Amino acid sequence: MQPQTNTKIVAALEQWRLELKFIHTCLNVHDKATIMVKDLNSMGFQVSTLELETENLNSTFFVPLPKSRLSPSPCALPDHTLFPTPKDKKTKKAFELGKHFTGTVLLIHFLMTLLGLKTSVPITQVEALCQLRRSNSDELYKDVKWESTKGTFKYKVSEAFTICKGKPHLLITMASDCKATDKTLAVSELITLITFMRKNMAIEIHKKKHLKKRPRKHVYTNMICPILLISIVNTLQVRIIQAHYENGFKIQVSKLYDFNTIFHKEPMDLFIRWMIPRARGNTKWTPPLPVLDELSEEMEIEDST
Repeated sequence: MQPQTNTKIVAALEQWRLELKFIHTCLNVHDKATIMVKDLNSMGFQVSTLELETENLNSTFFVPLPKSRLSPSPCALPDHTLFPTPKDKKTKKAFELGKHFTGTVLLIHFLMTLLGLKTSVPITQVEALCQLRRSNSDELYKDVKWESTKGTFKYKVSEAFTICKGKPHLLITMASDCKATDKTLAVSELITLITFMRKNMAIEIHKKKHLKKRPRKHVYTNMICPILLISIVNTLQVRIIQAHYENGFKIQVSKLYDFNTIFHKEPMDLFIRWMIPRARGNTKWTPPLPVLDELSEEMEIEDST
């Protein structure tokens, strides 16, 4: 790749980071915890629906684990509950319950399904799994804001890691202290997406600027940094948001799934599959097509006749 092309890549990524920073600034002065989806277009967002249960999956950059590879769910057990003790659900406040769900409950179910276990998992195993899943990303994202405990936009990120080595595809789980609907997005969800996306772009810029000795096999620059966000709002309502930035902020949002019920096996199985996604889609730099002036177009036509 020519030095001129490298300069164009860095310039484009830096411009996108500035655009995302402007959107972030606008969100920070928003006076409500949520924004109507229909109002996001004026802020530079392009929002569409993400269908999680259809055969013709419209997800752009992520594919869930196939159903055939999913082990029997612990939710099918007759004495199964979402929480270790019934009082957990009664005593914890809404936001605390959401954080507990993302940081512990969801991971316990993920681990039990992954290992095919039929008994409860010790918390030490959950912590070990968290450490294993985060090991590749802790250093990269240690300077990113993982939580906010003040103001209107309270949230906490439980996990953030790239799902495949050499790929920019990032998976995040988080809980927000707000009441959202299928027609609204939480400001905390958008802020989290922007914060981690700008960090991923900064990583790509750093690689392009400071990698002096390149191996014989070319190291491609990822222009697009897609994120899969598993987001908990309204205490125990969960959705998936897929986002990327490419000349505009593009977001796909699923409907909300209610886990505040005893009939949670199917949504839990669905979300466990999305916790083990496979990367898809082209994230590399694609050189723009050359612009032809009218004279060159006429010469091409004459040559072809």
